[in-house]
Amino acid sequence: KLKFVDGIEVTDTLFHSIPEFSLVNQYGDTMEVKNLDSAISVIQFFFASCPIICPGITANLAGVFEKYNKLSDFQLVSITVDPIRDSVAALLNYSQKHNPFAVSGAEPPGGNWYFLTGNREEIYNLAIKGFFVSASEDALSAGGFIHSEMLVLLDREKHIRGVYDETNSKEVSNLVNGIKLLYAEYALKERREKKLEVMRN
Repeated sequence: KLKFVDGIEVTDTLFHSIPEFSLVNQYGDTMEVKNLDSAISVIQFFFASCPIICPGITANLAGVFEKYNKLSDFQLVSITVDPIRDSVAALLNYSQKHNPFAVSGAEPPGGNWYFLTGNREEIYNLAIKGFFVSASEDALSAGGFIHSEMLVLLDREKHIRGVYDETNSKEVSNLVNGIKLLYAEYALKERREKKLEVMRN
């Protein structure tokens, strides 16, 4: 729909909203949907004992994290689809093995890469209804679980801005570019807001 801002006609886009959730990260701290506020986030679904694709894609994510980990408003959020085995302690151990910054002395330890566990049904509901990706148990799948290979990029308003195949190196490069474009978009918006403020005064 259309609306007017400072006399200018603009399109008011309706975005999908991420549902409420309450999970626990590898440090034992509760993370909720509000923890996605004002941050550019990349969401991944995985499980620590995944025998095939997870080790490689987690390595790809580590490369993405290395590019942006120094930015306080950037975070990676990896959510397990196997919360029974992936306890807080198990995820801390996993993060220390796969996050190259986990022992760097950053605050929090390892920077803003969070590994989440919690109630299984809540996680599956969040994956399917919140991020539109698959997550379920499947005895016929490697490791006993199905989970999406897609990475979901969220903006600071928790809107989905892109979905990328984490097994495809070109798609991972597209994710890096998508993050870069988001930061450029916010920088442009801030400059415009400052210009409008000057004009009003």
